[in-house]
Amino acid sequence: LMPGIGDAAGDSVTAETVTALVRILKDETLKAHHSQTVSVLIFIMKGIEYNSRLPFLPLLLPPFLRTIRNCDRVHRARLLDNLKELVELVKGSIVSMDDENREETDFLAEIIDLVEDSWSEIGLLKHVLDLIQKLSEYMPMEFKPHMPSLLPKMIASLQREWRTVLNGNESDLQASQDLTRAEDHCEQILGAFETFGPMLADYMYLALPQMVSIVEQAGPHGLVTKRLAAGTIGTLCGHVNMTEYSSRMVLPLARVLQERTVEGADAQHLKITIINTLCNLITSIGYD
Repeated sequence: LMPGIGDAAGDSVTAETVTALVRILKDETLKAHHSQTVSVLIFIMKGIEYNSRLPFLPLLLPPFLRTIRNCDRVHRARLLDNLKELVELVKGSIVSMDDENREETDFLAEIIDLVEDSWSEIGLLKHVLDLIQKLSEYMPMEFKPHMPSLLPKMIASLQREWRTVLNGNESDLQASQDLTRAEDHCEQILGAFETFGPMLADYMYLALPQMVSIVEQAGPHGLVTKRLAAGTIGTLCGHVNMTEYSSRMVLPLARVLQERTVEGADAQHLKITIINTLCNLITSIGYD
């Protein structure tokens, strides 16, 4: 046991159990059991109080992160979800702390590095985006310095997935699955932008043009994603000074309101969302 961990946990049995499970994570000959071991550790963390979880982090995080990095893609998806759960359980208290060797470790930097390493795998993107959103939600100030490296990747992914939405069809099972996946990824990225809120202030010149481009894309395809993009812009108007971007927003959004080529409930919902976004913009920058 690490010194004091039993007292901090208030339960020596729990402490001994966690320590034994961590030893399994460290043992490469037991690699086949690592994923299940992590699930058990998360289950234990859920069963103890918040303050009792924190002392275990320096013991748990190093082998946990190493396990994620060294496992195959199928297991990595599940482990990334486990890591997101852990972030929620400790309310983001993983930025920098002494590890089991009493050396200060920036665990957030290690997690961001792991995120970037997983980004190219399209099958992992959902799990990566979920983790990013939780990190930015629970530790915004600590997360902000990592925005310059993550935001370009998010925008590139949004552009790619939006193209899939526009070109997608449901002619066969694979095409339908690709379309659904792309729509879900777009929704996740736009949702992350809303979570970022004021953190996006210095990067609106990157994010806003892509969101506006989605909304103003002509045609009947991707109406739900267009509505989400318009709603995200409206939400950000409450967090970011949009004065210098107003002209880039008003004209394209107004053109969409004038379109008469698309009918239906989704098109009407899009226009209602755009009207609300324009009202939010006016409210945020004033009537002058």
